[in-house]
Amino acid sequence: MAIKVGSDGSTISDAEKQALKAALRGDVHFRAGVSTEDYDQLLRRWNEAFTEQANIVALVESEQDVSECIKFAKEHDIDIAVAGGRHSYHGSSSTTGMVIGEIKQPQNSTRCADDCQDLRKLNKVTIDKASKTVTGGGGCVAGDLEKPAEAEGLSVVFGAINETGIGGLTTGGGAGWLTGRHGLTIDNLLAARVVLANGELVIASEQENEDLFWGIRGGGSNFGICTEFTFRAHDQGLCFFQMLTFAPDKLKDCISLIDKIHTNMTEPANGRFQPMFVMMAPPGKPHCPGFMVFYDGPEEEARKIAEPMYSLGPVNTMGGVWPYTQVTGIYGMMKMQGFDRWGSSSVHLDYPVNQAIVLGCVARFQEAVQRQGADFAHSTFILDLRDYRKVASVSSSATAYAGRYTAAILIADFRWDKPELDKTAREEAKSITNYAKEQVKEQRIFAKTQEDGQRDLSSFYPNVSAGTEKIESVFGSNLPRLKELKQKYDRDFLFNKWYPIDPN
Repeated sequence: MAIKVGSDGSTISDAEKQALKAALRGDVHFRAGVSTEDYDQLLRRWNEAFTEQANIVALVESEQDVSECIKFAKEHDIDIAVAGGRHSYHGSSSTTGMVIGEIKQPQNSTRCADDCQDLRKLNKVTIDKASKTVTGGGGCVAGDLEKPAEAEGLSVVFGAINETGIGGLTTGGGAGWLTGRHGLTIDNLLAARVVLANGELVIASEQENEDLFWGIRGGGSNFGICTEFTFRAHDQGLCFFQMLTFAPDKLKDCISLIDKIHTNMTEPANGRFQPMFVMMAPPGKPHCPGFMVFYDGPEEEARKIAEPMYSLGPVNTMGGVWPYTQVTGIYGMMKMQGFDRWGSSSVHLDYPVNQAIVLGCVARFQEAVQRQGADFAHSTFILDLRDYRKVASVSSSATAYAGRYTAAILIADFRWDKPELDKTAREEAKSITNYAKEQVKEQRIFAKTQEDGQRDLSSFYPNVSAGTEKIESVFGSNLPRLKELKQKYDRDFLFNKWYPIDPN
């Protein structure tokens, strides 16, 4: 596939620059007219490993501004990227051309001081308690919706961390602590306002532009810029959340619990019990095995279900009975300076999980960390053991998101600070999941899907990925229909950043 990429916009004339400025309510900055320090701040990303040197940053304040930017970019053949929360693992909000977005640094935020949030003026939130719906602008991060919803006794299905932009999270699928009970974020999406590649603003829902609504639920940013989302909300009370850390010599004991966790703990809890196995390092200490325990209910029920974990004798526990937003705000509590470069890769593993494969991946993760020492000290290995039966109960053809499997998700999540380690870290992450895929192939372990019969376990969760995987692995049997939608909504390939679909 030949990805069409426009120019960097560096050759547009002064008259053309003035025309863009005049067309926007918001501001627009050109690299030549801003100090280096100030411009660098405009370009900052959650993932500093993918900060391209855009020549134009359009700070939009309205949907009309978004439309004008798209029209200008098409007229002058300028490559664009939309920045909702700038939380991409692989740089889909970056370009050398035009970034459409806005910086927001809210007061009293738990976000790092140098973090950015874009599309600022598009961050209005509306709660309708009677209909149990929550509407948020495309510039919102999850916490912007979660916090006012919680004040009304409601919750919205977003990711495990509430600092993620809702735009990329939603259009990529969206899995979080509430997914076991309520499905993916896209399964709770009721409608979206979308600016198309021709600059037109449309509504996508089950009643209007149904094909586009199908496409944005898992098709990423391939079809337009979502400026507003309306979600189904759910009644929400207090949760139990705890992180259990074990001594390094308990690694095999923890891994031996995986299938027991799935069959005896997670499944009987009907989506309320959502655990993860993790390998992470407390400050100044080596990586240790542990579990994240989330239960959407009382502590006594959670502890009873998770008793086999506690019986292993954790050396440290952290957490308790919390409001839901405190659970999703855990990253803000654990933030640190530096180590702002991220690289990740993931792969689905069917149950019963082959423990030898997991141990082999952990060993490779530990070896990578040891090779780089303190430079990789804040990296994490995750085996997502959450309940995905609700996700798998929906047909893979019902939305563009095809990864509807009841499976564990193995994630190699590297974090570092030095630019010279960018390539190394990405290669280390992919080598771990590639090892898992090869082992699965050799042992001929296959998974059953509702429509596709047997499949080779090469699938992964696209919101936590390297960005270089084949789009056939992302979209599966939905790809032909997605190509037709691309032909209809973006024939000129304007949107080419997140697993881009060639319309030809």
